[in-house]
Amino acid sequence: MHNEIGSLFRDAGHDDRALVTGIENLADRRGPGIYSQALRVLAGLDLPAADAEKHWEAMLNHCRIFFPTKSECHLRAALVDYFHREARILRDPRILEAQDLEQVRRASITDGLTGLYHQGYFKARLEHQFNWKKRGPRDRFAIVLLDLDHFKQYNDHCGHLAGDDALRRVAEIIRLGIRDYDVAARYGGEEFALLLFRVASRQALLIAERIREMMEKTVFFGQEMMESGNLTISAGVATYPEDAQSPRELLTQADQRLYQAKQSRNRVVPSESDRRRVDRRRVRSIVEVAPCDGNNDRSYPGVTTDLSRQGLSVDCGVSFQLGSTVQVRFRKPFWSKETATEATVRRIRRDKESGIVHLGLEFRELGDTIEALTGPHARDRRDEGMKTTGSSPA
Repeated sequence: MHNEIGSLFRDAGHDDRALVTGIENLADRRGPGIYSQALRVLAGLDLPAADAEKHWEAMLNHCRIFFPTKSECHLRAALVDYFHREARILRDPRILEAQDLEQVRRASITDGLTGLYHQGYFKARLEHQFNWKKRGPRDRFAIVLLDLDHFKQYNDHCGHLAGDDALRRVAEIIRLGIRDYDVAARYGGEEFALLLFRVASRQALLIAERIREMMEKTVFFGQEMMESGNLTISAGVATYPEDAQSPRELLTQADQRLYQAKQSRNRVVPSESDRRRVDRRRVRSIVEVAPCDGNNDRSYPGVTTDLSRQGLSVDCGVSFQLGSTVQVRFRKPFWSKETATEATVRRIRRDKESGIVHLGLEFRELGDTIEALTGPHARDRRDEGMKTTGSSPA
């Protein structure tokens, strides 16, 4: 019997599904003593046959909770977590390789259905973010609360299995809509939460809006049976430090905005247009715009029409490629200090009569210099500079 177990482990290698099938087939032929042998090899446990069989079944159920999809079976990871935390008979779980230990750690902080982090982990990361010593604008962050619209109606029409599949697809859409280092969690039921690092308000809104649009365009099984004919999502966004100074306040603010979004559904609150009205300032002054193509000698003058911490609008005599990166240079005497920052071209509109190109630029990195440029003292310097040079805005 011992030789058969050894051969089984050698043949299965790292294929845990094949190992489970082999052990159970062998137990059917030779009896429950096989489970004792298997657990002795896997975990160094010496259990009577009846106890071994009972723990084997419980451990496999634990594995199904860990990894609910049929394509995954990480036996060793689930085994250690079960015997160490549930059965409490494995005191030294060092038998796992580093990869298996990571599976155990990951499974303990993720939602079994969607694979996203669970609410407890999300709140712990948010708390840590507030406790972390913040050094400047790069430490800005935002949270987004998202909720599926009329999901109960979808479950009633399509069934709970279809509902589970829909939640998995939503989780995948969310993963595609955020960056690798952001945190996405299943907050509960059909509600999700995002923790977005190093973003300004507008960037957070763009991410939330991107997810909303992807949801709107995705065809879910049976969605045509819903009254709306589509499975959509709503979102509320709150940003530190503008909206709150504590985790609880930030969650409350996002939750209130989610509630507002749910009044009309398939919406993000605040909307990008709402945010623009709040923090955009009308500023007419002169800047230089240069393409980031390795040739630093080329630059083109432009006149700003408005400026915010997120970006600026500028009228220029030349156009750039949509989505390309340019460098915006602020020079004395038109601005209170000389500085430069990179921006992405998000909007292009050409006036047919004058030939002037209206550019909408989004700053790639936020900095204290932008705040200084938009202050009252800076505005006085800009006016003075334009008078001195005799320049007039277009």
